Amino acid sequence: MKILIIKPSSLGDIVHALPAAAALRRLYPAAALTWLVKPEWSEILEGNPGIDEIVILPTSARRWLQTVRLLRAKRFDLVVDLQGLLRSGLLAWLTGAPMRVGYTAAREGSWVFYTHRVPLPVAKAPWRLLDLHAVDRNLAVVASLGAEIRNPQFSIASFPSDQLAVEAWLREAGVQPGDQLVAIAPVDRRGARSWPLERFVAAASALSRAHGVRIVLMGASADDMMSARFRAAVGDKLVDLLGKTRVRQLGALLRRVTFSLPTTPPRFTSRPLSARRSSRSSGRPTTFVPARMEMGTSCCGQAFLVVRARSLPVPTLTSSSASRPFL
Repeated sequence: MKILIIKPSSLGDIVHALPAAAALRRLYPAAALTWLVKPEWSEILEGNPGIDEIVILPTSARRWLQTVRLLRAKRFDLVVDLQGLLRSGLLAWLTGAPMRVGYTAAREGSWVFYTHRVPLPVAKAPWRLLDLHAVDRNLAVVASLGAEIRNPQFSIASFPSDQLAVEAWLREAGVQPGDQLVAIAPVDRRGARSWPLERFVAAASALSRAHGVRIVLMGASADDMMSARFRAAVGDKLVDLLGKTRVRQLGALLRRVTFSLPTTPPRFTSRPLSARRSSRSSGRPTTFVPARMEMGTSCCGQAFLVVRARSLPVPTLTSSSASRPFL
């Protein structure tokens, strides 16, 4: 049996789809499982024991057509569209697979391309505010095929080279083995969704002063002005890794931190972003400090802890809090 998972982007959304892929592998242990992903996020799938092949989805129209021909040539038996957009639904249809599964409420009319549609709870809210975590949405799709979805597995391979690179960066910054690290990812791809930068700086300053923690600054691109603002607030407590980490190295870094403060939308918590998702899958706790929040969704039947305050909170960093299952 040949199976294709369509989940091209983005980092956090791909991490949210990992349990669905693992459940499919358990359901069809002898199947050839392929994942279609954009090139910038493919690293997170490398070394995954449940995935046999990674196919890159290019951005140019010419190469996109070449990819369609490649997918058709593979003659997939089943396509699982976890993206739920017009392009992904169209791609599912263009593969020629006899069975194409996706959400009944998939956006942009993509549901018309599926042979099997999976209903989800209907909410009086936009798709992204459904009171159902993205992990559980994805698991619902594979559960409709008969997959066992209890005990979700987030499989992200750990590479010695990534661990060594992270250790070298921390050593260079003077981090000692017993130091507590707070990772901060202050921006995302769309800055408008980010928590205001001055609040991240204030949180870093408060945590550094109250607990003496080291602040690890993470992000895809170097930003001298941003680094300078954090350095002015925390001084030599800063570990500036902006623009240094590859996608694959993020997990290795988050396994070392005590908790992380990722970028988060200012109005709600139902869409935790990349660093927070990767932190959960790497087995490390994570928290965030929004200015306010109106709703949130739990994942995989588990509760989650939210720090809520109108003024800046100062979390207690203890061994017990470090083992608490933040989501």
